[in-house]
Amino acid sequence: TQDALNGDRKIGMVAVVPNAELNMGGEPDVFDIGCEGYITSAEQQEDGTYKLLLTGTERFQILSEDPPDGERLYRVARVLPLGEEPRDEKSGDLAELRHTLNDLLHQFVLAGSEVSEAEAREVRESIHRLDQLDDHCFGQLISQQVNFGVMEKQRLLETNNNLDRYGMLELLLRFQIALAETSTPTAGSNLPQ
Repeated sequence: TQDALNGDRKIGMVAVVPNAELNMGGEPDVFDIGCEGYITSAEQQEDGTYKLLLTGTERFQILSEDPPDGERLYRVARVLPLGEEPRDEKSGDLAELRHTLNDLLHQFVLAGSEVSEAEAREVRESIHRLDQLDDHCFGQLISQQVNFGVMEKQRLLETNNNLDRYGMLELLLRFQIALAETSTPTAGSNLPQ
């Protein structure tokens, strides 16, 4: 962390492959697609660790890793930046999917819970504020804020365009809604208020 703060304030974030967490003390296997994060703020804690706020800047693919260095206590990789692939994102298809996602978000937040009409209206207004975001930010925000599992978030990170990301988000939200409606706990989300 200190090296990053003294440098360009960028670090690569990658998820550990399931079951590899058993080797967290070593060098567990990680997915080859990750996201570069810019350290927006860093607060050192009394125990020497840091609380970091990262802003995701771009996806990348790991090409190779540098060998371990006795002095360095973190992994270093050579990466290929991954931009969004152009796709025939017809505005009608994307707009229709976005409308569907807004409806599903509303259902997801309320799934499995008993709320008053006033609370439901507040949820609708909160979700309506997301309409101010551009298509890319809208998809990214949902991907980050909804409590999907590691594998689901990884698959979303691996999508190359808004249309595919929206399609996957629709499937994931429908699954989460069905799950929440059949269990007692309420669906969890950190959508902005």
